[in-house]
Amino acid sequence: MIGLDVSPAAIARARVESAELSNVEFRVADASDAAAGVRLAAEVGDANVHVRGVLHVVPPAARPAIVHTVARLLGARGTLFLSETNAAGDPLDYLLTQGVTPTRMPAMVRRLVASGVAAPSHFGEAELVRYFPPDRWTVLACGPTHMYGLPVRPGEEPQRIPSYFAVLRPLG
Repeated sequence: MIGLDVSPAAIARARVESAELSNVEFRVADASDAAAGVRLAAEVGDANVHVRGVLHVVPPAARPAIVHTVARLLGARGTLFLSETNAAGDPLDYLLTQGVTPTRMPAMVRRLVASGVAAPSHFGEAELVRYFPPDRWTVLACGPTHMYGLPVRPGEEPQRIPSYFAVLRPLG
């Protein structure tokens, strides 16, 4: 299994947190870089791909390039499992669910904002059809779900973030 992220810090953390696993490797890569997708596809062949929480934080203009990279990795036999946040409200509402107040910003949120991570947008059925059109993709399953995030405050339960999932395959 290969995990990719554009952030060297995220990859470093993933390596530390999964050091005991022998079947996982992590690489810094930009999923919108077509050349990186070509190289990885040549290395691993047709693969199953899991995209979790990527498309809802990248600018809409970058999404088609990521979808193209994913399609290249899937090849003729792979299946995509996609899960993206789909919280109601606007970015300010989302920050409030993350524990931000007019006088306090949790350290986790502060680090994300400082690193330039964009506020999440919605990713639901309309976005699925837009970026994975039915004339090029088969949807095997889709619908609302939840993703789990780190607790906002110490001692709290993990967050249940309203989300949307889809299982897809590119059409021949």
